[in-house]
Amino acid sequence: ARGGDRGGPGSEAREARGGSRSRGRAATTSSSGSEPAEEGGAEEGEDREPVRPTATLDFSQGPVLIRTRGGSATVMHGGRTLGRTPVRVQLPVGTQRLRLVPSGGGEPQTVTVDVQWGELTAVDVDLSGSAFGNPY
Repeated sequence: ARGGDRGGPGSEAREARGGSRSRGRAATTSSSGSEPAEEGGAEEGEDREPVRPTATLDFSQGPVLIRTRGGSATVMHGGRTLGRTPVRVQLPVGTQRLRLVPSGGGEPQTVTVDVQWGELTAVDVDLSGSAFGNPY
């Protein structure tokens, strides 16, 4: 009998070839033939749970790029430092006031920006005509 010939004549040859016949038949392949099929798993085309997004879109903010000519400046919004020009930030949608403090001193400038959701708003400020521009 097949199942009862463990240790009998010829069992060493079956072990060298990769085991007994019953073990060789237990493995099945997927319909493509390249990967083992998972027992009890979902096959292609079967109903699966829908993918749910892990994050939601934030419609309350929009991208803004602030650049300066004639020197750099620190950009502030509502008392918070956003960075040094050129800088790209996310700001609340609507009219926003930014304060630019020139590097090396000088009078700060205030600019008004109309921030849109989904649209990059570019702000270019010329510092070269003021008293705090690059002296060289």
